[in-house]
Amino acid sequence: MSVTQDSKSDVSREFMVVMNVKPGSRLHGNGKVELNFPEPAETTTVMVTNIVERDPAGNEIPVGLALDVKVEARNTDEAIAKAKGIADGVTSFASLCSGFGMPIVREELAYEITAGVYDRSFLQFFHEVPVRPSRREIDHAAMIDMMQKTINLSDPDQKDRVIRAIRWYRRGSLATDVLEKFTWFWIGLEALNPLLQRIFDVLDDPTHCPNCRHEWVSTSTVSGIRAAVHKFLLNGETIYPRMKDLRIGLIHGKSELKNLVPEAVALHNATREVLVRAILLVLDVSPTEKFLRDTLSADSPLVAAVVATLHGSDPSNLGPPSQHPHFQLKSHEIKKTEVTEKGVTATITTNLVACLGTGVTVTASGWRVYGQETTLDNADARKGEKRS
Repeated sequence: MSVTQDSKSDVSREFMVVMNVKPGSRLHGNGKVELNFPEPAETTTVMVTNIVERDPAGNEIPVGLALDVKVEARNTDEAIAKAKGIADGVTSFASLCSGFGMPIVREELAYEITAGVYDRSFLQFFHEVPVRPSRREIDHAAMIDMMQKTINLSDPDQKDRVIRAIRWYRRGSLATDVLEKFTWFWIGLEALNPLLQRIFDVLDDPTHCPNCRHEWVSTSTVSGIRAAVHKFLLNGETIYPRMKDLRIGLIHGKSELKNLVPEAVALHNATREVLVRAILLVLDVSPTEKFLRDTLSADSPLVAAVVATLHGSDPSNLGPPSQHPHFQLKSHEIKKTEVTEKGVTATITTNLVACLGTGVTVTASGWRVYGQETTLDNADARKGEKRS
């Protein structure tokens, strides 16, 4: 079994993407809602149902929401990306209407349901990978130095702003959504803005009367952030207007989300770097590669996914009755773990059982591993059993 990806195609295909959100709110009554989102080229359908687990007495207890999303896409990766955006939007409305803050939806499986097709792309995710090593090492000497310099700041306002900026940095580094990442990092910079104005010797931008051209400062501005971006980034004079426009678009709703997301993807890392450099500048700490490298989120753990092809002509009968086709996880067994200076290397044996519809077969072709600073060196497979 090898590492593999779904092949690209210019032909649009129909996919079912299964996602869930746990813990979550619950639906009333029979626990099922069908939502249709018509667009010019297609209609996306989302079936929302309660996820239930049984207690020791056999009672069904709602523990979250499952979202089955039907989308058209060229491959499984594109289908998952489209479905996740839709499912996360549905979850946001559910959170608002229930008053319960739900986490980001996570993908469970995706497979092709195009009519008239026999060989169908299939991808299933396994989130409970048994290895959860510490992801990075703390430079404790640098941490103690930074803490001591923060504590020793004589100006209470300066100390408070540095501590708040560090808290916003933590929120941004934890976030998995690029819009949230940019927002938290930018808010951290806003906490430092008055300090940066003093360091770079810049004032608030003036306002000019359109008639008499009288000049005055009508409100505080982020001139300190602008000076920091110009100072710390090689192309800062070009990037800063984009950062400011993105901030205005997000906070004040001046732009469509479909235009804001690509900008957040492009700019959140640069915003993080400016925030880190600004904190270090205020504390008089020299920046190092460890400080400036990209962040890892604890909310983005190691995830494994099996890539396969379903063989079946009836898209409504690919799985067992009332179920999606899927692999049942029988076991994850850690065979060997080795800790080195470069990280943790683990050898894991996974036992899966295919749960399919009558007459449907499956061919597993590879594994993927998702996770920052994570690689899959080798994957082997032995033929197991089929359950229908």
